[in-house]
Amino acid sequence: MSTDMHGGKIREAATALGIPGDELLDFSANVNFLGPSPRVMAAARRAVGEMGWYPLDPPDPLRRAAAGFLGVPEHRVALGNGASELIFLTVAHLRPRRVVVLGPTFTEYERAARAWGAEVDTIFALEERDFAFSEEHIEALAPRLAAADLVFLCDPNNPTGDLWDRGAREALISICARAGATVFVDESFLAFTEVWPAGATLRRPTSAFAEASEQVIVLHSLTKILTMPGLRVGALVLPEALVDGFMPRVPPWNVNCIAQAAAVAGLEDVELLERTPAAVTGARIAAAAGLRGISGVAKVLPAAADFLCMRLGVPGAREVAGRLRREHGILVRDLSDFPGMGPHFLRVAVREPADNDRLIEALAEVLSGALADGFTGAPADGRSGECADGRFRERGARPIMADFSVSSDCSSSGGNAS
Repeated sequence: MSTDMHGGKIREAATALGIPGDELLDFSANVNFLGPSPRVMAAARRAVGEMGWYPLDPPDPLRRAAAGFLGVPEHRVALGNGASELIFLTVAHLRPRRVVVLGPTFTEYERAARAWGAEVDTIFALEERDFAFSEEHIEALAPRLAAADLVFLCDPNNPTGDLWDRGAREALISICARAGATVFVDESFLAFTEVWPAGATLRRPTSAFAEASEQVIVLHSLTKILTMPGLRVGALVLPEALVDGFMPRVPPWNVNCIAQAAAVAGLEDVELLERTPAAVTGARIAAAAGLRGISGVAKVLPAAADFLCMRLGVPGAREVAGRLRREHGILVRDLSDFPGMGPHFLRVAVREPADNDRLIEALAEVLSGALADGFTGAPADGRSGECADGRFRERGARPIMADFSVSSDCSSSGGNAS
């Protein structure tokens, strides 16, 4: 599988377009538009003066702050250089033979599993169900789930954006607990939703779930809620049985001094954290309504997080993303390379309302131009808007900025900055 499966590629796009990165508007990475808070910025600047010192190890102030935010005992929290490191550390520690991934979803689960030699069984939810799993569907999948050593799910799911049905989530955990399988729940976007914190996996009142929870690992990306993706901080909540074995495998000094200081300051900014869900919800509802009003947008999927997934009326997500980048300086996440999605889908972050309005206007213009040009997304060779070598044909586009990945005749060399 590709190792280049993520958004947020501002530097690469800026280099390709020959413009400063701060002239781009990035909807391809899903971070908190309210941040980073002034406290985070001030703490990071102060910590620069300590860059000649080794970071705190263990980073106890950050562990305390993360445990308080997540509502869990401090000793069960492992910290990482972003959520991705903790995904890989989990697989390395458990060494599962068989992994189930509930998709379409974040690609690093499969990548980590394959890196450690596991067999991966990816189960895709269907588009006609908005890529969601029902409780009945999970019950029907019980034999495949029970045959796994480790099961990954993302709640709310990335890239589709909606919360898991609570009955489906509990059914999955119960099935896996009975079979002795570990469930890895990625809640990296849950703190953006209005079900936070009561809807978190580990905040279940029943005694039955308390027993099953010993099979559950929960991941949070502090990077996203604190708007500090360049610094990288993730938190993993471990069941008691895994704490003693897992903690010695976390590398020393894996969270740098600037990231530690910034994250502690961000987690102490309770006012910003508490107003994030309502602010994101309001902006998301307005953005979704605007996107649904665009001719050429066939559907905007139900969502609860700080991003939206949409299906275009033609299978040209890659070309549409390219034109938004070249003609408007806007980055979105083309989901053509996302297993289980296909060439119709785009994902966009929810930003502040003025930015969202700019995206809606630009996307309407691009889709209107594409439809007027007769773009169908299906060239003669059968690929969606691609040249035979994987690059793109121009279909009447009028770029105002050069893009090294685009050629009108497919004869020049290029790369991919998406």
